[in-house]
Amino acid sequence: YEQARVALQSHSRPWSELSEEAKTFLNKLGAGSKDSPATKSKEDYRMTTCLIALLLNICACRLLAHEQDEVNKKSKEQTKQDGEGTQAPAEEVQERTLVEVRDNLVSAFRAANEALRLSNGQSAKAWYRRGCVFERARDPRNALRDLEEALLRAPGDKGITKKRDEVKSAAEKVAETMYYARHKDLDSQVAKLQLES
Repeated sequence: YEQARVALQSHSRPWSELSEEAKTFLNKLGAGSKDSPATKSKEDYRMTTCLIALLLNICACRLLAHEQDEVNKKSKEQTKQDGEGTQAPAEEVQERTLVEVRDNLVSAFRAANEALRLSNGQSAKAWYRRGCVFERARDPRNALRDLEEALLRAPGDKGITKKRDEVKSAAEKVAETMYYARHKDLDSQVAKLQLES
């Protein structure tokens, strides 16, 4: 409670404007080490739970922003193909953008990884979010692995099962494509060796 009160009082204020009580408390928080008994208290557990939820929400927001970026790219390409006469004003494109971040997938991936680290790999939602990031990054095999981990922690979850089934078919296609590409490469190497001999 004390940490939350000080955090609310110190939010968006320069150090010089903080009360002496807040400065002292923040200094104590900064001086504490990870091995101190205070970090293993019930309040720290609650704070970790809250931080995990915030990280997962950040991840979801970054995924949404990435999706919006993709839609904006497609609409810009469409307007280029249609011609200059039907182009939307710049203000409308700006309004449709939720978050302007250059690497939304990287930010989402970092947030999901941090949530996994804080939960010691026990959060099904963190595994699910990271699987969604892998799916958007066009890496269905890692996405499938993460979604399987999520299902181990939340068996029977319909949302995770549905997403896993979607990703599973994409992962099988990737595996099949890699298999045939590898064999095609090997066949060309064999043909090259036969020509040389």
